[in-house]
Amino acid sequence: MKLQFNIDKLPPKGRRYNIIFNKDDVCVTEDVDNIKAAINIEKSGNVYKSKGFIEYDVHLECSRCLTKFAQHQKNDFECEFKEKGEYREYETEIDEQDKEYLIINKIIDFEPLFRDLIILSIPLKPLCSPDCKGLCPICGTILNKEKCEHYNNKEITKKYQKT
Repeated sequence: MKLQFNIDKLPPKGRRYNIIFNKDDVCVTEDVDNIKAAINIEKSGNVYKSKGFIEYDVHLECSRCLTKFAQHQKNDFECEFKEKGEYREYETEIDEQDKEYLIINKIIDFEPLFRDLIILSIPLKPLCSPDCKGLCPICGTILNKEKCEHYNNKEITKKYQKT
Protein backbone atom coordinates (compact mmCIF):
# COMPACT_ATOMS: atom_id res chain seq x y z
CA MET A 1 0.00 0.00 0.00
CA LYS A 2 1.06 3.57 -0.63
CA LEU A 3 0.54 4.58 3.00
CA GLN A 4 2.70 1.92 4.66
CA PHE A 5 6.40 2.42 5.29
CA ASN A 6 8.98 -0.15 6.36
CA ILE A 7 11.12 1.17 9.24
CA ASP A 8 13.97 -1.22 8.37
CA LYS A 9 14.58 0.84 5.24
CA LEU A 10 14.57 4.16 7.14
CA PRO A 11 17.96 5.95 7.04
CA PRO A 12 19.44 6.98 10.43
CA LYS A 13 18.67 10.68 9.77
CA GLY A 14 15.07 9.91 8.82
CA ARG A 15 13.35 10.40 5.53
CA ARG A 16 10.81 12.62 3.79
CA TYR A 17 8.05 11.08 1.68
CA ASN A 18 5.79 12.89 -0.77
CA ILE A 19 2.79 10.81 -1.77
CA ILE A 20 -0.35 11.16 -3.84
CA PHE A 21 -3.26 8.82 -3.20
CA ASN A 22 -7.04 8.53 -3.48
CA LYS A 23 -9.93 8.21 -1.05
CA ASP A 24 -10.01 4.42 -1.37
CA ASP A 25 -6.50 4.28 0.15
CA VAL A 26 -7.87 5.88 3.35
CA CYS A 27 -11.30 4.21 3.36
CA VAL A 28 -13.46 7.34 3.52
CA THR A 29 -16.93 7.61 2.03
CA GLU A 30 -16.81 11.39 1.71
CA ASP A 31 -16.25 12.84 -1.76
CA VAL A 32 -12.54 13.70 -1.51
CA ASP A 33 -9.95 14.02 -4.27
CA ASN A 34 -6.55 15.53 -5.12
CA ILE A 35 -5.12 14.04 -1.94
CA LYS A 36 -1.43 14.49 -1.31
CA ALA A 37 0.76 14.35 1.76
CA ALA A 38 4.29 15.10 2.87
CA ILE A 39 5.67 13.05 5.74
CA ASN A 40 8.95 13.25 7.64
CA ILE A 41 9.73 10.12 9.67
CA GLU A 42 12.67 9.88 12.04
CA LYS A 43 13.62 7.64 14.92
CA SER A 44 13.87 9.19 18.37
CA GLY A 45 14.77 6.66 21.03
CA ASN A 46 12.16 3.89 20.99
CA VAL A 47 9.66 5.97 19.03
CA TYR A 48 9.27 6.95 15.41
CA LYS A 49 8.17 10.56 15.10
CA SER A 50 6.28 11.68 12.06
CA LYS A 51 5.48 15.23 11.06
CA GLY A 52 3.99 16.71 7.93
CA PHE A 53 0.76 17.69 6.24
CA ILE A 54 -2.08 16.27 4.21
CA GLU A 55 -4.04 18.36 1.74
CA TYR A 56 -7.07 17.57 -0.39
CA ASP A 57 -10.30 18.88 -1.89
CA VAL A 58 -13.56 17.82 -0.28
CA HIS A 59 -16.85 18.20 -2.15
CA LEU A 60 -19.73 19.25 0.07
CA GLU A 61 -23.33 20.45 -0.05
CA CYS A 62 -24.18 23.73 1.65
CA SER A 63 -26.52 23.17 4.59
CA ARG A 64 -28.36 26.46 3.87
CA CYS A 65 -28.76 26.65 0.08
CA LEU A 66 -28.05 23.02 -0.92
CA THR A 67 -25.50 24.14 -3.53
CA LYS A 68 -22.58 21.78 -4.13
CA PHE A 69 -19.14 23.28 -3.63
CA ALA A 70 -15.52 22.22 -3.14
CA GLN A 71 -13.38 23.21 -0.20
CA HIS A 72 -9.60 22.87 -0.06
CA GLN A 73 -8.25 21.52 3.24
CA LYS A 74 -4.72 21.37 4.57
CA ASN A 75 -4.01 19.71 7.91
CA ASP A 76 -0.66 19.64 9.65
CA PHE A 77 0.07 16.67 11.88
CA GLU A 78 2.59 15.29 14.35
CA CYS A 79 2.29 11.69 15.47
CA GLU A 80 4.41 9.16 17.30
CA PHE A 81 4.45 5.47 16.43
CA LYS A 82 5.64 2.79 18.85
CA GLU A 83 6.40 -0.84 18.23
CA LYS A 84 3.93 -3.11 19.97
CA GLY A 85 6.68 -4.52 22.22
CA GLU A 86 7.54 -1.03 23.49
CA TYR A 87 4.50 -0.93 25.79
CA ARG A 88 5.49 -1.67 29.36
CA GLU A 89 4.11 -4.58 31.33
CA TYR A 90 1.98 -2.30 33.53
CA GLU A 91 0.31 -0.88 30.43
CA THR A 92 -1.95 -3.91 30.17
CA GLU A 93 -4.56 -2.26 27.99
CA ILE A 94 -3.77 -0.42 24.81
CA ASP A 95 -6.61 1.94 23.92
CA GLU A 96 -8.17 1.76 20.46
CA GLN A 97 -6.43 4.87 19.12
CA ASP A 98 -3.01 3.61 20.18
CA LYS A 99 -3.68 0.26 18.48
CA GLU A 100 -4.08 2.07 15.17
CA TYR A 101 -0.77 3.93 15.61
CA LEU A 102 1.37 0.88 16.44
CA ILE A 103 4.24 -0.37 14.34
CA ILE A 104 3.42 -3.95 13.43
CA ASN A 105 5.94 -6.18 11.62
CA LYS A 106 8.27 -3.17 11.11
CA ILE A 107 5.53 -1.30 9.16
CA ILE A 108 4.14 2.17 9.92
CA ASP A 109 0.66 2.55 8.46
CA PHE A 110 -0.55 6.12 7.92
CA GLU A 111 -4.03 5.11 6.69
CA PRO A 112 -5.72 5.40 10.14
CA LEU A 113 -4.12 8.80 10.82
CA PHE A 114 -5.05 10.25 7.42
CA ARG A 115 -8.58 8.80 7.61
CA ASP A 116 -9.06 10.45 11.01
CA LEU A 117 -7.69 13.80 9.79
CA ILE A 118 -10.01 13.85 6.78
CA ILE A 119 -13.15 12.80 8.65
CA LEU A 120 -12.56 15.24 11.51
CA SER A 121 -12.00 18.16 9.14
CA ILE A 122 -15.41 17.88 7.48
CA PRO A 123 -17.86 20.37 9.03
CA LEU A 124 -21.17 19.12 10.42
CA LYS A 125 -23.01 21.99 8.73
CA PRO A 126 -20.95 23.01 5.71
CA LEU A 127 -21.53 26.48 4.26
CA CYS A 128 -20.65 27.56 0.72
CA SER A 129 -19.78 30.96 2.25
CA PRO A 130 -20.16 32.49 5.72
CA ASP A 131 -22.80 34.91 4.45
CA CYS A 132 -24.90 32.33 2.56
CA LYS A 133 -28.52 33.50 2.42
CA GLY A 134 -29.93 30.03 1.96
CA LEU A 135 -33.24 29.17 0.29
CA CYS A 136 -36.51 31.08 0.33
CA PRO A 137 -38.67 29.09 2.75
CA ILE A 138 -41.71 29.72 0.56
CA CYS A 139 -40.64 29.13 -3.05
CA GLY A 140 -37.18 27.55 -2.68
CA THR A 141 -35.27 30.17 -4.67
CA ILE A 142 -31.53 30.16 -3.97
CA LEU A 143 -31.21 33.63 -2.47
CA ASN A 144 -27.47 33.88 -3.18
CA LYS A 145 -28.21 33.87 -6.92
CA GLU A 146 -31.47 35.78 -7.22
CA LYS A 147 -34.22 37.45 -5.22
CA CYS A 148 -37.79 36.31 -5.21
CA GLU A 149 -41.05 38.16 -4.46
CA HIS A 150 -40.91 36.90 -0.87
CA TYR A 151 -37.42 38.19 -0.15
CA ASN A 152 -37.65 40.90 2.54
CA ASN A 153 -41.44 41.14 2.10
CA LYS A 154 -42.75 40.66 5.63
CA GLU A 155 -46.43 40.71 4.64
CA ILE A 156 -46.08 37.87 2.16
CA THR A 157 -43.86 35.91 4.51
CA LYS A 158 -46.41 36.22 7.35
CA LYS A 159 -49.23 35.16 5.01
CA TYR A 160 -47.39 31.97 3.96
CA GLN A 161 -46.26 31.16 7.49
CA LYS A 162 -49.91 31.07 8.69
CA THR A 163 -51.03 28.57 6.05
